[in-house]
Amino acid sequence: MVANKRCLLWDWTNTDGPGHAGVPWAMDKVDFKGPFSSVCNWNTWVPPELKGRAPFRPMVHLEAQLSGGDWQNIQNTKENVILFFNEPERNGISAQHAADVWHKQMLPLRQHKGKKLVSPSCASDPKGQAWLADFMHRVQDNPPDLVGVHYYGTDGKAAIDFIQGVHKKYPKHHIMVTEIASTSRNYHDVVDFTVKVANWADNTDWIFEYGFFGCMRKVADNFVSPAAQLMKPDGNFTPLMDKLMHEVPMKHMPKIFITNKSGHPQPFEVHGWNHNLNITVPPHHTSTLSAPDKSSGAIIALHDGHEGEQAEITFNGFGGNDFIDISNIVGAGGNITIQQEHDNSTRKGDPLFMQHLRTAWKKASQQTKAELRGSVFTDSHGDVTRIGPIKDHPKLESFVRSFADGKTYIGVGAWGGSPGNPHDNAQSGAAHGTKNAVITYSDDDATPSPPAHLAHRPAAPQVKLVENVSAAAPHKPADHSGPGIDLHNKSHKQCTYFFYDNYWNGNGTAGANFDHPLKSAKLAPGASTFVSLPASFKGRVQRGTLIPATWAEFQLDASNDHAAHGDISLEQGCDGACTIASTDGTQPRHVGGFEKDIVTHAPQGAKYKRQDGVVVLASTVGNWIAGPNEVAAEWEMKE
Repeated sequence: MVANKRCLLWDWTNTDGPGHAGVPWAMDKVDFKGPFSSVCNWNTWVPPELKGRAPFRPMVHLEAQLSGGDWQNIQNTKENVILFFNEPERNGISAQHAADVWHKQMLPLRQHKGKKLVSPSCASDPKGQAWLADFMHRVQDNPPDLVGVHYYGTDGKAAIDFIQGVHKKYPKHHIMVTEIASTSRNYHDVVDFTVKVANWADNTDWIFEYGFFGCMRKVADNFVSPAAQLMKPDGNFTPLMDKLMHEVPMKHMPKIFITNKSGHPQPFEVHGWNHNLNITVPPHHTSTLSAPDKSSGAIIALHDGHEGEQAEITFNGFGGNDFIDISNIVGAGGNITIQQEHDNSTRKGDPLFMQHLRTAWKKASQQTKAELRGSVFTDSHGDVTRIGPIKDHPKLESFVRSFADGKTYIGVGAWGGSPGNPHDNAQSGAAHGTKNAVITYSDDDATPSPPAHLAHRPAAPQVKLVENVSAAAPHKPADHSGPGIDLHNKSHKQCTYFFYDNYWNGNGTAGANFDHPLKSAKLAPGASTFVSLPASFKGRVQRGTLIPATWAEFQLDASNDHAAHGDISLEQGCDGACTIASTDGTQPRHVGGFEKDIVTHAPQGAKYKRQDGVVVLASTVGNWIAGPNEVAAEWEMKE
């Protein structure tokens, strides 16, 4: 569902005028079928290039627009929303004078023509907010329909807090954020700010519209950030404008996480990001690179100055998908894998490539070893330390295919008219949409470690799961044979519960499974059932298959103590209350979770409307839908 709340701030210089050539053709490139709901140019006249494709928001910018042709434009406009005064406190206009103009000229537009009126939009500093408070007091008999807001800064959360504060002060009025932007000079920070604010505003019902500053060819002044521009000097749109024009919800700029699981610093060549500067990742450390949308490049491991295994990435390529692979075309000296974050099905690369290489080398004939002299390098014990470029040595390619075919990109592939090897070509298949990339390097196993935030907390020897709308009475479990759980639906509606076994399990951590449920159970309101599960089950149960949702995470037979452990997690959202408890009679009875409804009265900024129409609390850690929702996290901590 498209939010349709974004106002395109279209600079007046984009329109052809006396003494200057605009870029009116750029308006034809705006997608008005997306989230842009209106256009404003800080003037009373409609840009002719708009051609009626979206509502226009005329503005009585300052006093000059209260007479002459500009006022005639306001009097004659067919548009239904009119903005009044832009930062008057910085232009010598008193709140008293503005209130006088409001009563004399602006109110008749509402009384006689049905126009919606927006209050003066003041700066977010104390002077601006004091001016607005004074004005609102003076027009309290006939207040505006919408309160105008400006905000510039570097912290998206601070921006949201400020706007929420304005609404708290004027709770009867919806808010129109007539200007907002990040002032950071770092593009990655600008995107984070924009995504956080836009996604919050799109899901906040009292936000009428909001406009990011600004679509103009030149940076307005030294205060605003060149990194936040929506238009290039030639009139074409910037990547940030493309994101605002097409993404609902907006997505954070992709990141590349490079984890070094080895015990030594590992250098990498970087092509396409980080200004093409090499990086060295310390042992047992993760380095992060920012990657602009639609960018491409490679991360190549270096071994004594020689290029080795490489991760190749194109973000948001054909069909809106990432393309990732692991290639050994230029050599190898360690193990490396790549995948999209939280999506193990996209993993590429052999996590034990070097171990398989050494085993194959030991089994190789003397003739093969002789043929590969100068391409396979060994230490004093005869163990392989690295190999040279495969692309230059057909014999080496055949040798590597004997143990790694289909696991990594080995040959040159389909290129320059050559069909390439089909197993190599398959390595370049599309991933699932566009997400962060996770690269893992190791001298041992390069399988990614599961994220720490999925660690399980100990519970009791056995678990009982209870969905609660109100407090549940103590329950004596039925006598069931075999492992499993007692599942109780204490809500007032029928619900289907889905059980997801983890993709992998580690030492106190687990890799979440988002798309392959093991089984499901449908329960009528107030009903209970026993769900049989394998003793090896380590995962979760949730209502339905969509996220955000409340997760009841548990395992039935932990490897360290052969006991059950569980918890209630809100990291991937909350669609209602849930408790988890032991059933073995242990006292005190160990109960986890909560029984209170924390969704209904949550702040709008904490909520997310799922594709099934259900309003839930958003993820506090982030996922492919959006980044971490700090409003939801703060609300849950409070409740």
